[in-house]
Amino acid sequence: MTFGVLNAAMLLGLLAMALPALAHLISRRRFDVVSWGAMQFLQLGRKTRRRIRLEELLLMLLRMGVLGLIALGMSRPWVNGGFFSRFTGKVSRDVVLVIDGSYSMGWKGPVSTPHAQAIQWAHKCIDTLRPGDTVSLLDVRDQVRPVIDVPSGDFDYARTLLDQLAPPAGSSNLALGVRQGLQILNKSTNVSREVIVLSDRQKLPWRSDDVYHWTRIEDSMKQMSVPPRVWIIDVIEEVNDRVNVAVGRAELSRVLTVPDFPIRVRAAISQTNPEPRHVTVYFEVDGQRLPEKSQSLELTANGEGSVEFEHRFPDTGSHLVSIVVDEDNLPGDDRSDAVVEVADGIPVLVVDGDPQSDPTRSDSFFVASAFSAVRDTPWVRAETISWLEFNSQSVKGKSIVWLLNVPSLTVPQGEALAQFAEEGGTVIFAAGDKCQAGWYSGLPEPLIQKLAPAKLIEVQSDTDLKLGAMRLDGESLKAPWIEGFRSEQGVDLTSVRFAKWWKMEPIANEAPVIVPGESPSPSPASLPAKPVKADNQILAKLENGLPWIIEKRVGKGAVLQLATPLDSDWSTLPSKNDFVPFLHEIVFAFSTQKSQRNVELGAPLILDEAPLGELIVKGPDGHESRTPTVIEGDRRTARYAQTSLPGLYEMHSATGAGKVERFVVNFDRRESDLASLSPPEQQGLTEKGLAFAADVGTIEKNATDHQSRAEFWWWLMLIVLGMLVFEVVMTRRLVQGGHILVDPEAV
Repeated sequence: MTFGVLNAAMLLGLLAMALPALAHLISRRRFDVVSWGAMQFLQLGRKTRRRIRLEELLLMLLRMGVLGLIALGMSRPWVNGGFFSRFTGKVSRDVVLVIDGSYSMGWKGPVSTPHAQAIQWAHKCIDTLRPGDTVSLLDVRDQVRPVIDVPSGDFDYARTLLDQLAPPAGSSNLALGVRQGLQILNKSTNVSREVIVLSDRQKLPWRSDDVYHWTRIEDSMKQMSVPPRVWIIDVIEEVNDRVNVAVGRAELSRVLTVPDFPIRVRAAISQTNPEPRHVTVYFEVDGQRLPEKSQSLELTANGEGSVEFEHRFPDTGSHLVSIVVDEDNLPGDDRSDAVVEVADGIPVLVVDGDPQSDPTRSDSFFVASAFSAVRDTPWVRAETISWLEFNSQSVKGKSIVWLLNVPSLTVPQGEALAQFAEEGGTVIFAAGDKCQAGWYSGLPEPLIQKLAPAKLIEVQSDTDLKLGAMRLDGESLKAPWIEGFRSEQGVDLTSVRFAKWWKMEPIANEAPVIVPGESPSPSPASLPAKPVKADNQILAKLENGLPWIIEKRVGKGAVLQLATPLDSDWSTLPSKNDFVPFLHEIVFAFSTQKSQRNVELGAPLILDEAPLGELIVKGPDGHESRTPTVIEGDRRTARYAQTSLPGLYEMHSATGAGKVERFVVNFDRRESDLASLSPPEQQGLTEKGLAFAADVGTIEKNATDHQSRAEFWWWLMLIVLGMLVFEVVMTRRLVQGGHILVDPEAV
């Protein structure tokens, strides 16, 4: 006999069985007896007293049994079927429908898509449910979207929500879906509990290597007092070969640019055809195809290639760029989108650590000159100030702060820079002769941890090393924004000669670093440790192996430290043709951190300098919702967090004024791998407690066969009713006849 998890608490009602016994003991309390003459005629005989005591004991036990059976019946006990199930009827069921919402479910088969088949199958399953049964519904993608997360007996409502499910998109995690389905059943009350997973036969969504979720699933199934059944339904139609051409994620050379500045868009193109294939790849801007930029690509059997497009935007605003191939049976991966934000000039602040009356001798001269407007519309809008003038107001509205040979920082200056970086800005230190080895030692330790990517050890020179003029190590330029300056691609950056440089030693971050998307709670000892992303990165080295540029991530932004100044005192850098492009690439690459137009699934959409009032947000499924504009300090910000669906989001003012702002929520492109579960992999799922079923009838039959669970609480209630009748009869007999008979010997 087994009891439900929640109803097991009802068994505490068995303690009520002690109440009749307690009342009996209380009634036997002794009192002072006063004898008087006529009392002898009212005394009962020995046999009569014994009979009355037996009847009272039997009545007490009867009452205790009634209370015990009521508590037992309310806990809804059940047994596995067999002979007893013939007399109990069908049990009530709690069913959780888990529907795979990944874009592989959008495969266009001979009749319909697997997603449509899954919805149709779910309708048939709901048709088999009876009053007393419940249904829950989970739409599983990269994240689980609970459609009905509280078991419901309103089947018409469930059918309506089924028909309103969003089209398949992104990837899915069925292991997570099963786990959440078990969590729902753990709170349900019926004794027949089932999780039904509707998916194609693709193996990727099962995440068999996800030890964390599968361990939790195994633990949940063992701990639940009512073991649920987990069914897998394959809803895809029979297809011999699923040939597919897929577009990988669109990669941008920069997501923030200015009008008429070139930007490159790159993507991988792959196919699963066992034969070579010719593919035409198209380039679209804001939904308009540009035929002159189409490219032809020859793909080998099951091979992969790549394409790259270059484009210049004539005006400002957010623009959607897309790499597209001709639609095939799996349209979910036939295009890849990204958003480019075009600004009218990127605002930067140049802080001069050694200002001179002759501007040409200042540390900021070459940097400020590189950013000077040589066009009608400047790409970078630079403001130059002395380091003594710098304060918290100086960074407002800026994307990057250049600190050129700044000797030291005050605590208020350090706090302003730390907050600026945490909010998405970039701070760039270029060390020179005015800097000291411990220039940051006057700052508190928390500020040092944020603002100091490396220690300045000592100034070295080529004379000390007797190696001749030092140059850059071209092989170390591997970051996307700087790899274009390598010797085989760039012009002359790697030919820069350095006479002096600071020897730098990276500072390790002592604070724990949490990988985005991971829970901050520690993992159990039995689970593998998660890799932690390093917060310091060497972006460029000198030929002697010492760092030239070190990057440190701080909040949403970054801090860069250079081992040399950006003037002509220590190097020939300002004289090179690559100097101006190099500075601009830094600006465009690191201004991206304030431009959050392309985000990962589940990340919020944030629009700075948003218009006043409410904004309307249109999602990939066409659904519109509203979000308010919030004033944070001197900024107007709109934040939209409902990004569980991947694809294009559009945001505009509810009044209709202003431009449409675009965002793209990315997803896992591995979903294009349509490899099916192999027989050993299916056996592995079976060993984990899952079972495969062919149709609705199989599941329904299993719920009612000889091994099904049978409740017998209503039999207990019938017994209670009979006992109550018997208790009334006994009480009446005891009251009416118990004291009439008198022992003849006593008379």
